[in-house]
Amino acid sequence: MRRQSQTVALLLLVIVAGAIVLRSASSQSFTQSSTSSTQLQDESAFSGIGTCSNFHAFTSEKATLLASVFNDDLTSSRVRFRGAGKYNPNLLPLPASSKHQYLGVVRSGQDTVHDVQWCFMRWKKVPITERKVVECTTELKQLDNPYFRPTTGACKQWDWLEVDQGFLDPRVLFSPFGEPLMVVGSNSHEHCLGMYVIDLRVLIPELGPEMQIDHIPIRFDRYYELDSPAPEEISKNWFFLWDLENQEYIHHNLKPQSVTSIQDPSVNIADSDQGCISTVEHDNIHIHQATNALRLTLCSFPCVPTADNTVLISIAHIKRIRRMDILYERYLVVMNATAPFGIIARSKNLVFAGMDESQMIYTVSMAWDTTVRTRHSWSDHLKASRRLRSRSEEVTSLRRLERRDDLGHGTNLESPPPAEPEAQVGLPPVTPVQDAGATAAKPELESKSGKSPAKPQSGEAPWARIQELPHTLLNEMPLQVPRHPIVTDFFHGWLDDVVMINFGIRDTESSVIHVGARDLVNCLVDCRVSVKSTVDDFAS
Repeated sequence: MRRQSQTVALLLLVIVAGAIVLRSASSQSFTQSSTSSTQLQDESAFSGIGTCSNFHAFTSEKATLLASVFNDDLTSSRVRFRGAGKYNPNLLPLPASSKHQYLGVVRSGQDTVHDVQWCFMRWKKVPITERKVVECTTELKQLDNPYFRPTTGACKQWDWLEVDQGFLDPRVLFSPFGEPLMVVGSNSHEHCLGMYVIDLRVLIPELGPEMQIDHIPIRFDRYYELDSPAPEEISKNWFFLWDLENQEYIHHNLKPQSVTSIQDPSVNIADSDQGCISTVEHDNIHIHQATNALRLTLCSFPCVPTADNTVLISIAHIKRIRRMDILYERYLVVMNATAPFGIIARSKNLVFAGMDESQMIYTVSMAWDTTVRTRHSWSDHLKASRRLRSRSEEVTSLRRLERRDDLGHGTNLESPPPAEPEAQVGLPPVTPVQDAGATAAKPELESKSGKSPAKPQSGEAPWARIQELPHTLLNEMPLQVPRHPIVTDFFHGWLDDVVMINFGIRDTESSVIHVGARDLVNCLVDCRVSVKSTVDDFAS
C-alpha cells in the first residue's frame, strides 16, 4: 500500500513537472525581426508582434482561434437590423456622452439591386438566454444614394452588371481626423463597377452632432470615384491608408500589391515582394483584401508610438468554392505604417469562436471600440503626466526652501537642477496638449482661399473624380484633440486595445466579435523570410 502511494506521488510529481515545462515552452515568444518604417530589410527586433500564448487566441499550425474579450462565453454576437436580408454590417463607436453606442450601416437586399441602410444601435441582452446582441434603437433608414449607370459596353465579361446594381458592400471607417467615411462599390462612370468614397455626414445630417465632430470640415461632400493605375472591369474592396503624417493613400490590391497616393492615383508606388502571402494560395484561389486598415502600436498603452513600433493592420480573404458553397478564410495582413506600405507579416487562418466554418463568413470592417475601452485617452494620460511632473517640481521647490532656511548666508542655496531623463532612441517629440474644450469649440476650418468646404448644391452632380477633390484642406484638418502626431482616437490603438470586427453570415445575417489587438497579432508569419506553404489541399 505504501509502495502504491509512493508511486502515485511520483506520478503526480512527473505530471506537474511536465505541465510546468510545457507552459514555459508555450510562453516563449515567436521573435520577429524588425523593419524600419521605410525598409523591410532592417534586422532589429520588431517588438510587440505575437507571443503564441495569449489567453484569447488559441493557435495551431494552420489556424488561430479568436475568442471574444467582451462576451462571457467567448463567442461573437449577432447584430440585429430590423427586417430580413441585412448582412455585411459596419459598426462605428459613438462618444460616451451620446445616447446611442454605435452607428450601424448594413447592406440590404436579396435580389439584383441592393441598397445601404443605417440606424443608431445599442447593446441589449436577449431574455432567458441573456446573450448580448446589438440592436437598432432608431428607425432603420435607407441612405439616399443616387443610381449610377456605366457607359454602354463597359461591362464586357458580365454584361448584366450594366443594369443598376445599387451600392455594394459599404465599408465604414474613421479617418485619423475623425471623418466618418463610407467606401462603397457601384456602377462606374468609366468602366463597369467602381469604388467611391463619401463622408456619411452628407447623407446623415444628424451624425455630426451625435459624433461631436461638427468642427471637422466635410471634404468628401459627394461620391468621389477612386481611380487606379490599372482600371479593371470590376473594382472591389479598396480601402484608404494614412501614413504617420496622415497623408492619404488608396490600397487597391494585395497581389500584386497596388497602392496609390490620393493626389496621383495613376502611379503605383508599391514595391514589396508578395511571396509570403502567396503561400496561402492554391488551385487558382487567390488572396484579396477585405477590411479597412487600422494603425497599431506594438506595445501596451501608454508606450510612446514611433515609426519603428507602429504598423498598419487589415484582414484579407481567401475565397474557396466547394460544390455550390462559397467559403472564406481570413488572414491578418501587417504592413509598414509609411509609404510604400510593404507587407511585413501575415497571420494564420483566423477562426472566430462560436462560428461554423462550413458557412460563408464574410469579414467587412474593423474599428477600435472605444465604448469598451478601460484606459484613459492619450491626451488624458499626457495631462496626468504633466500634473505629476508639476507636483514633483513643487516638492523639489519646497525642499529647496527648507534647505534655504537651514543654510547660512553666503552658501550656495541652489541645488543643481534635476537631470533630464535620457531620451529614448527614435522617439519623436510629443506635441504639447492644448485645452480640449477650446478645440471642441473651434469653428469649422476654412480653406486657404478663405471659403468653407463646398457642399453639393441642388442640381449639382452627385459624384466627382478623386483628382477633383480640393487637397488644400488636408494639412489644415484638425485632430479632435491635439496630441502626439501619430496618435488619434479614431484610427490608432495599442496592443491592449479592443478591435471590433464586423462580418456577415451567409449573405443573410450580421455579426460582430471583439478581440484584443494583441490576439490579432498572435504567432504571425514573418513575410521577410522564406516561408514554406502550409496550406493543405482543400477537400473537394
